[in-house]
Amino acid sequence: MLINANNIFTTREDFEQNVGIIITPLKFGKLQRLARTALQLYSKQKIVDKKTDTVQNFLMRIKRGSKRVRKILSGDAIGFVTSNIFKYAELTETVINSDWSRLLNSSWSFGYLTNSQKVFVFKLYNNLLGLNTRVSHFVRGHPDSCTFCDLSNVPENNRETTKHLFFDCLHVENLLIEFYSWVFSAVRPVSRTEFFVGFETGDMRKNRTLMILNILTKKFIWDCKLRFTIPTADALKTYVVSELKRISSINIQMKENFTQSEFFNIHF
Repeated sequence: MLINANNIFTTREDFEQNVGIIITPLKFGKLQRLARTALQLYSKQKIVDKKTDTVQNFLMRIKRGSKRVRKILSGDAIGFVTSNIFKYAELTETVINSDWSRLLNSSWSFGYLTNSQKVFVFKLYNNLLGLNTRVSHFVRGHPDSCTFCDLSNVPENNRETTKHLFFDCLHVENLLIEFYSWVFSAVRPVSRTEFFVGFETGDMRKNRTLMILNILTKKFIWDCKLRFTIPTADALKTYVVSELKRISSINIQMKENFTQSEFFNIHF
């Protein structure tokens, strides 16, 4: 392993030979730092003081091995993709890296969002929205089906999950196609990753603008659900334009992002 019986670190070559895993010098350095910290914290100093007798036992005491060590060996960054974003990725069937995890988790602190929008974003990324699938677990007789599907008498019983309500529902699917085609001035179906995580156009101003549009669109869909109203593209456009103008009036940087992104022909 990393440390021999005399608590001396092995070389990377010996580690690879003993364990049978090829590892980069960077990853091996991370493992050494982790083991060094464990040695300081958990190695036995006095019999009555410490219960962990060796660093190797500490790292291997979990049946499948230390979770932090497994993450290093698998190439995952430690501590960046938080548990709430990991769950959000599961619910939306997307893959979210550490950079997007940090950005999504900071979005409810954007000063130009209203309190209602901040609360919505926080609940969305922490799986706290009152979706019918959640409410039905606590309220007897409450349906778990999609509000929009029920309003339009769709025969299938589509459960109101995060993924269905905001993306898969037929009403929302058509809404997103029309809205983002208007944004890009061309027919532009939006992917699940682009909508639930974010766009990567190569232009940070466009990416930031599209992130705000994603937030506003989800908030609009949620408000329609709460009002038991099927969302329409015209109403969404009106709401988004109004909100972008409001944001532009209080945040000069976002105003520049909106203007320079060259989406829709609107003067902010």
